Amino acid sequence: MSTPLFIVKGDVIEGNPEFPGELVVHEAVTIGVDEDSGSIAFVLDKQQNFLSGVEPWDSEAAAREAAASCTRIVIVKEGFLVPGFIDLHHHAPQERFMGTATDVPLMQWLEDNAFPAEARMEDETLARQDYTHTVRQLLLNGTTTCVYFSTLHTQASWILARVCAQLGQRAFVGKVSMDSHSPDFYTEGTSGAALEQAERFVMGFPAGDLVRPILCPRFVPTCSEALLRGLGDLRKKVAASGEQLAVTTHVAESADEVDFCVSVASEHGGEERDFAVLRNNDLVSGCVMAHCVHLSDDELRECASIGAGIAHCPLSNCFFAHGALRLHEVIFDFGVKVGLATDVAGGYDPSMLSAIRHAVTTSLLLNHGTDSYVHAGKGQTLAYTRVVSFRLAFWLATIGGAQVLQLEDKIGTLTKAGKKWDALQVDPAAVPSRFVIKSDRDTRMDVFEKWLNLGDDRHLARVWVNGKLVAGSQT
Repeated sequence: MSTPLFIVKGDVIEGNPEFPGELVVHEAVTIGVDEDSGSIAFVLDKQQNFLSGVEPWDSEAAAREAAASCTRIVIVKEGFLVPGFIDLHHHAPQERFMGTATDVPLMQWLEDNAFPAEARMEDETLARQDYTHTVRQLLLNGTTTCVYFSTLHTQASWILARVCAQLGQRAFVGKVSMDSHSPDFYTEGTSGAALEQAERFVMGFPAGDLVRPILCPRFVPTCSEALLRGLGDLRKKVAASGEQLAVTTHVAESADEVDFCVSVASEHGGEERDFAVLRNNDLVSGCVMAHCVHLSDDELRECASIGAGIAHCPLSNCFFAHGALRLHEVIFDFGVKVGLATDVAGGYDPSMLSAIRHAVTTSLLLNHGTDSYVHAGKGQTLAYTRVVSFRLAFWLATIGGAQVLQLEDKIGTLTKAGKKWDALQVDPAAVPSRFVIKSDRDTRMDVFEKWLNLGDDRHLARVWVNGKLVAGSQT
């Protein structure tokens, strides 16, 4: 067989796609990776029994022979392998003020920080410099797939796409569209100009399978009805050619954003809800909707029925949302697809481990309440029925994100042949470290939980995307 392979041997921890929050540990598996396609060629279990394979390795004999003869082998002895993280919402041009401006409401934050930072990306040299640093940092932190908001600038947005491709990150890149209620220094001015650039961006997008364009109306208050209608028409035009064009935007993000939508309702046929405005313009089905903290029950039901997904941004929601997403309820009661996101720079941490941790802590507060006296002295035992565990949070950061992006047949797990090898090799014993491993106490799942709660980029020995080694301490 002439196709180049490499073999990875070790324990795999991944989610069960059929049951949100359920994790599966596969001990001592042997995984063959087709280097040309970046796909998983075959999987053998601990006893070298055949689990799955694609041609020409779709038989136990062929898979065993390939595993035995391959000379390029990665053996993971002390750590484990997990699927790469999927960040569903990240503002690439906002890195330079990340970690600041956490003490102001959303609309002021946009005016004083986000819009000026994004306007600077008209400088293509600066854009290339900043985007290169951003993508490298995300890869070092294990983000193998990312949905990016870029800026209004078509050329700079193409630069971000090229940087992702050159550094080997799977990505969706969106050129922001906005023509209304925007600062004079950062607006496309008219719907015609905005639509012309949106189509130019999509049709001239750098070719390649790893990085794809995504429509990106910023949010309803900064988009005229004509712009939104035109973006919906562009989506239909692309679909008619046999391609699917995804959409991402902010929806029901904060109290002041909801109020803003009400104030501009006359510009959208009297419709006060941003979800309805987007739906009326064919921009909701398959959309990656960031935040969604203030969606109604009926809107959540509609999300589930038409296949829209939510990018849950737990950290930035703490600063700006005036509430918390009912995450457990959204998933299990309404059946909406949900993944996690860092939302830099609204969230100050680009690591998906941070998003996992904050998804857990905010669910605890939402479940238990914040008024301690309610339970004090009453002998009550708090129920944990609505709590998001570390298991579910990890599931959302991998399989959940893949489902929202409609890529569950390609990414999100590691033990099904034919999927892409987007994977992380975790080394819990890396030093220096913020946690210790006690062999007389810690189970494999204990070590996994410690890494989720206390780990950082130092614990990622290798990061692969599409079968290529792109980052890690052992690259």
